[in-house]
Amino acid sequence: MATRETYADGHQKTWLLIDTKALEDPTEAFKEYHLRTTIEERYRQLKCFIDLSKFTARAFSMVINQVVFIMLSYNLLQLHLLRQKRKELK
Repeated sequence: MATRETYADGHQKTWLLIDTKALEDPTEAFKEYHLRTTIEERYRQLKCFIDLSKFTARAFSMVINQVVFIMLSYNLLQLHLLRQKRKELK
């Protein structure tokens, strides 16, 4: 599937999305591909801003506590962004 994106300054970029999966509607692949950027952004937020990369505890109970706390914090942040109608940040 070929896609052309037009940017605010007027320039255009054309790119191709090639898949071996047989689809009835070619736009399905395009919609699924956009999920990738959302997943990557959420992973980046978890890794960079919640300090998962710096976590060094060795006690199992500390690991569980840290993971639960991070998950709760992340979910509360997502709920806050949803209530503030900031879907672009969610």
